[in-house]
Amino acid sequence: MTLVKSTASSGAASRSPRPSVLVLTTLAVTLGACGGGSTQPPAVAPQAVLVEPTASVSELADQADQNYWFAVDAQQRGDADEAQEYFDRAVEVFLHADIPAGEEDAFRTAFNDLVTRVHAQQLDEFQVAAEAEATDLPEEEIPVLSEAEIELLRSRMADTLPEMPKFTVPIPMDNPRVIEAVRYLSQDREEVIAEGLARGQAYLPLIREVFTAEGVPLELAFIPLIESLYKPYVRSRASAVGLWQLMAPTARLYGLRVDWYVDERRDPVKSTKAIARFILDYYREFDDWHLAIAAYNGGKGRVGRALQRTGTEDFWTLSEVPRSLPRETREFVPKILAAILMGTDPEAYGLRFIAEPEFRYDEVSIDSMTDLQVVAEAAGTTLEVIQDLNPQLLRRTTPNMERYTMRVPEGSGDRFRVAYAAIPESERVRVVEHRIRTGETLSRIADAYDTSVAAISDLNGIRNRHSIRAGHTLLIPAGQPSAGTVAGAPRAESGRATGEQVAHTVRRGENLSRIAGRYGTSVSAIKQWNSMSSDRIYEGDRLTVYYGTTSSAPTAAAPPAGVAAAPATTSARDAAPAVASSSTDYTIRRGDTLIGIARMHGVRVQDLRNWNGLNSDRIYPGRSLTIQMPAGQAVSSYTIRRGDTLAAIARRFGVSIDQLCAWNDITPRTTIYPGNRLTIRTPAAQ
Repeated sequence: MTLVKSTASSGAASRSPRPSVLVLTTLAVTLGACGGGSTQPPAVAPQAVLVEPTASVSELADQADQNYWFAVDAQQRGDADEAQEYFDRAVEVFLHADIPAGEEDAFRTAFNDLVTRVHAQQLDEFQVAAEAEATDLPEEEIPVLSEAEIELLRSRMADTLPEMPKFTVPIPMDNPRVIEAVRYLSQDREEVIAEGLARGQAYLPLIREVFTAEGVPLELAFIPLIESLYKPYVRSRASAVGLWQLMAPTARLYGLRVDWYVDERRDPVKSTKAIARFILDYYREFDDWHLAIAAYNGGKGRVGRALQRTGTEDFWTLSEVPRSLPRETREFVPKILAAILMGTDPEAYGLRFIAEPEFRYDEVSIDSMTDLQVVAEAAGTTLEVIQDLNPQLLRRTTPNMERYTMRVPEGSGDRFRVAYAAIPESERVRVVEHRIRTGETLSRIADAYDTSVAAISDLNGIRNRHSIRAGHTLLIPAGQPSAGTVAGAPRAESGRATGEQVAHTVRRGENLSRIAGRYGTSVSAIKQWNSMSSDRIYEGDRLTVYYGTTSSAPTAAAPPAGVAAAPATTSARDAAPAVASSSTDYTIRRGDTLIGIARMHGVRVQDLRNWNGLNSDRIYPGRSLTIQMPAGQAVSSYTIRRGDTLAAIARRFGVSIDQLCAWNDITPRTTIYPGNRLTIRTPAAQ
């Protein structure tokens, strides 16, 4: 992984250091990409390197602990970004440090203890479900062979392997460490490597295209075979992510976005462009590809200090000096060289696989926050395909920004643009943002928005449903709203009634989406009420908002209990109460809401109030409600499961999509979420 170092001790034999020191540089140069031929590396001017004294394990642990507790404090204050920054700094204390002589075991123990504590703190954070485990190849030690075994393999390779192309990166095919790496990876780990090469065929064309444009040797496109097995979602134990296993600080340094909505380390295109610049910077630093590859894994500071201490100018000589480099870094270089050999001619090494389709796509522009399910439907594909093409998106929506470029299947771009333009902004995403307050639980939040814990967890990728942190933001999926209210709007906690007019003064950091969520309405409604042509607002602006509705002509606030309300204008749909022929009793359970019970039985909330003489929506567990059923019909509730669509549910119950939408007050474009419930009307049993 990039800038993630091994904590294992060195077991290589010692050699006498050379009297001279290889000096480093930061001069910028332009490199040519290798095709079938090679490019001579440019000359590099020397520059002095200062060697810093090696800290003891206890000193490193103290530095890491200080950052760790800063991170915990930031978490408790609800500042997730600051917490992540300090967690990264804590881990990097060990990643950038040299292993003190004679303290290899203590170093490894201290580092592993820190990583365990950091992960324990981060387990409660929101994670994306589609996240693969990191490959264990970099952490497995290459078996050491005897001289006789090495000689036998060397002769076989010379006799049976075809002539390889002339690479820019030198590959000493008679080097024992390279031979051992080839044998280990192609035989002991044959299935894993074949799987990685199969997946790699999807990404190698785009990697080579980027490397050609940037001047990076094309053979280095096989680095992800060792780093990630070409899995964009992969996360290492030390939180390196993506094809190239980048740490968050390094990614941000090279211009990648890493935040709550987006992690571009998982983006195959953007991360490859960043890593091309990263690799060239390291080559310019060392003027040697083997040392640059070692620094990719171990860090340029650690490699540079090791060169100065030992006085050597060669990676292979350096790797034989005890404690000069971590074991993982010493083995990383021969593994990468072996990956180049195997990837260039897999059949020669007995590796067979079925190549995955090439990663191809059309790019489209999204001009408002949009649910990925809506994107999939507009592109004529599935949610899973959209997520595979856009692995950088951590939520089930595009980021909350004015314009975002994303990918749809190749050939579907024009269709998407036409379909997307026809979708009203209010129907592109049926979510609201909720900032978690101290003491809140997912269950309480779900109840407030009349949705389910499963639906919120699915949308936000929450793995631990029992622990959430104050200060974090949740996306709340829209449920099936009652007439005149907004899907996903929280019930009033301040005594406001539906339709009540509110004058809101915009505060620092607010946007229309957050304001809409607070008042249970939509962005488009706020814009209509305030004659706004864009979503842009400024601190101090005053907005007129009508609570809990999107109506263009909001009704007056409801009168107090016991006071007759003036007749309100209603739609034909709401004008007549349901025709009842029979009644049933329902016992209220803990967590029930009046609106939830109404939807469960396919009746209106107002009818439920009238039948039971209720003046408010307050209900109590254990009490009974009378529910009158329409003539000749039975009503049931269906809990949406992962993968369900409105069309599939309608077919399952033998009803039409239009009927399903009418019963649940939704539209065919409404996004449905696992855990939410739908009302189903079926003929009553005779």
